[in-house]
Amino acid sequence: MDIYAQKQRNQRVTVALFVGVSLVLLGLGVALAFLFGVTDPFVAGGIGLVLAAVAMLITWKVADRAVLRSVGARPPDDSKPDEARLPGIVEGVATAAGIPTPQVYVIDDDSLNAFAVGRSPEQGKVAFTTGLLSHLERSEVEAVAAHEVSHITGRDSLIGVYTAVVLGIAVVVARILLRGVLFSGMRGGRGRGGGGGGQLIMLLLAMVVAAIAAAAAFFLSRAVSRKREQRADLAAAHLTHNPQAMISALEKIDAYHSPVDFSHGMASHLWIEEPGERSQESFLDRLTRTHPPIPERIDYLRQMAGERREG
Repeated sequence: MDIYAQKQRNQRVTVALFVGVSLVLLGLGVALAFLFGVTDPFVAGGIGLVLAAVAMLITWKVADRAVLRSVGARPPDDSKPDEARLPGIVEGVATAAGIPTPQVYVIDDDSLNAFAVGRSPEQGKVAFTTGLLSHLERSEVEAVAAHEVSHITGRDSLIGVYTAVVLGIAVVVARILLRGVLFSGMRGGRGRGGGGGGQLIMLLLAMVVAAIAAAAAFFLSRAVSRKREQRADLAAAHLTHNPQAMISALEKIDAYHSPVDFSHGMASHLWIEEPGERSQESFLDRLTRTHPPIPERIDYLRQMAGERREG
């Protein structure tokens, strides 16, 4: 598989996802316009554009730092060997990827997990749990670091955080609209200007639009991760020239699975493994999970490694 062609395709998909989440915000703008009794499509579109601008500003300026704070990320402790070696490992894979070395963080948690954030390769940040550092060999930590660095180079971390912000906004707007519908109902459907039942119908329509927008943002956040995890696994194998290290890292992550102890909110799709409780596999589980099952990712890597050897 041509990794550079894959990277170009990844960039095109990133643009498409940005368009998708922007359309979600436009839908939320229309819903908010209905809430306040504004039906002019240009005004509704303007509200959507303002929402998109606010979401982009939050993503660009503070979202990555907010995610790191929410999980208690801290700089590595040089007195601990597992943490002291980490910046050098990340620097090595970043150099191989041709980007500046991301800032490195550690999260005090027994689970085996990691994630990357950052609005650009120059602003990349990677975080690793202490559980991952203590259970994985150096080559396996290097593979995980390469996986996360590939998310930064492919702009996955940017679109991932952006989608998390959009999903958060969608949930807030949906709650506002629900309260608007309930309040209008309690007042007997009398809106401003004596709109009566018509105002309530507009609010209900707005609620439907917001619900659709929130659902779209939810599934976009899943789409951001499911396809890209396999690409990042493959990129890690390419960067380290050691597919087996990535395979064995995933095997250990799968075998030692435990949920992350803190609330990760809308950002579960950022982690190398979905950080929640595992449940009985069902159609709904497969539809809503942020990551492909790890055994599938391992099989994919083994298949790609076999193709490379044969080539």
